[in-house]
Amino acid sequence: MSSLSKIIAGVLLVAGLVLAFLAWRLATHSSAPPASPTPVATAPAPAAPAPVTLHPVVVAKQAIPAGTRIDAQNMLTVAQWQAALSNSFNTPDPLEGAVARVDIAAGDPIVPSLLAQGLAKQLKPGERAVAIAVDEVIGGGNRIAPGDLVDVFFMVEKGQEISGGQARLLQSQLRVLAYGKSSVDGPEEKSVLQQGPG
Repeated sequence: MSSLSKIIAGVLLVAGLVLAFLAWRLATHSSAPPASPTPVATAPAPAAPAPVTLHPVVVAKQAIPAGTRIDAQNMLTVAQWQAALSNSFNTPDPLEGAVARVDIAAGDPIVPSLLAQGLAKQLKPGERAVAIAVDEVIGGGNRIAPGDLVDVFFMVEKGQEISGGQARLLQSQLRVLAYGKSSVDGPEEKSVLQQGPG
């Protein structure tokens, strides 16, 4: 062993003895007696929970297909919910005879957005509905659907006053309310023959 190795081993041995002595000293002598625990104030027993307020909400008793006229007594029921729904109905009476705009699952709350409202209610203030005759060529090859935005052009035919035919933009970005038998209001009401027996 070289002299440098002997010196390092001696220093490490002395450091180990010092640390062992300090550990023994800390283990045998407690620094201070433990303080007595401070009393903790106990919280009073919780009062009985406040009664839960229930709100009546009209829900579907059974699945209601889109386009079906609602029979309030047979198709709807009033459930009690902990949270009130905005725009919900609390009695089924005003829903008698309404038409489902989309399929409604059993247990779903009935809200106005699920019911057919009529095209007049789909118009925003200042808007006016206009019917435009279309065919497969003019109507985009049956690719237009209610809710789409379209541009409306008009054609000026070549005649005595105009040297050539022209197409002019009449209105841009107009919303399609209805196309064929479908509309933004939902499918048309099913006939009795389509619904079949009860």
